[in-house]
Amino acid sequence: CLPVNNYLISITGIFAAFALMKFLSVNKIRFMPSLRKYTYTIYLLQWFPMVAVRIILFQILGWDRWLCCPIMFLAGLYIPVLIGKLALRYLPRKAPGKYALISIGL
Repeated sequence: CLPVNNYLISITGIFAAFALMKFLSVNKIRFMPSLRKYTYTIYLLQWFPMVAVRIILFQILGWDRWLCCPIMFLAGLYIPVLIGKLALRYLPRKAPGKYALISIGL
């Protein structure tokens, strides 16, 4: 119930994420290598599909919160990748297309 507990949980999660990344790098384990060139695109665009899924599934349809969270995660991961792949395939590399690619992190 204390706010300190929330901070400790958050800090523990951050340390766990850093420890996992350190473990993966030391042991040279490649984590999702096919998504490497889309990481900045995922970072820039992940919020929009996650919020859309939350609004549609959780608030409108009333699905269970624990079912919505994995779907939100997958939507936030793969919809930006799909947008990035479509942009790389169909946008020209010249003037307007170049700036569009830069704006989504490619």
